[in-house]
Amino acid sequence: SQNPNYYNLRGVSDTDLSQHLSEVIEQTFHRLFNANCISVDEQMQVSTLNNGLICSFYYITYTTIEFFYSAIHKLVVSSSSSSSSSLSLETVPSASTSP
Repeated sequence: SQNPNYYNLRGVSDTDLSQHLSEVIEQTFHRLFNANCISVDEQMQVSTLNNGLICSFYYITYTTIEFFYSAIHKLVVSSSSSSSSSLSLETVPSASTSP
């Protein structure tokens, strides 16, 4: 489609397109970071975390893994505060890049 309104573009110039794509990329990075799928260091180097590897391997969305990670985290926190069990996030198996 060549309708700029469809993509919420402010205009059709190269500058407008570049600015829109930069915003989309930045928003995507923030979403993946908040879902614990990626990490970004001081030099702006991006690394994949276990949640990101799981999403990629099993073809699931970052929102799904964010939901499950949150549920596991709540379970671990409530479990550790109500009993002395040794359950922690470290006991959750990490994703492997090989099948």
